[in-house]
Amino acid sequence: IEEYFQIRDEVILEIVCKKLTSKRKDIDEVCLRLNIQPKAFQRQKDNVSRLYLNFQKNANPNIKPAEFFEQQFQISRELANKYATIAFLCCHRLKLFSSKKTQTRNLQFRVFEELVTILLHDWPLSSETALNFDSDFLDRIRDLKALLLN
Repeated sequence: IEEYFQIRDEVILEIVCKKLTSKRKDIDEVCLRLNIQPKAFQRQKDNVSRLYLNFQKNANPNIKPAEFFEQQFQISRELANKYATIAFLCCHRLKLFSSKKTQTRNLQFRVFEELVTILLHDWPLSSETALNFDSDFLDRIRDLKALLLN
């Protein structure tokens, strides 16, 4: 099971941060750039979709995302943490890459994983799902952002 659900960090960034089409040409281009077989890439992409959709439908707000993935799919804590990070990034659709060259292009998945781990561990979460932030907390973040930018 563990081997089936393994996912390369580069593949995660492609899936989560860029809007991939299902066109064969686009997938082949990504596979060539990442040096990965198209079947392996498609399996990893399908696994992300399957696990994320399962999490959206069945998540319990009292269970941390990593625990959910570990219990539901019988995977290791390390791999479950990786999928929790993926779910968080998918849920919040963080714009990690833009069309302009930015420093985020050079960041590795490990950096995002560490950031999300901190967010999920220390910050207030809503009761709806374990990935959404409390609305008061988000309001305070927006206010802080406005103060910093003005």
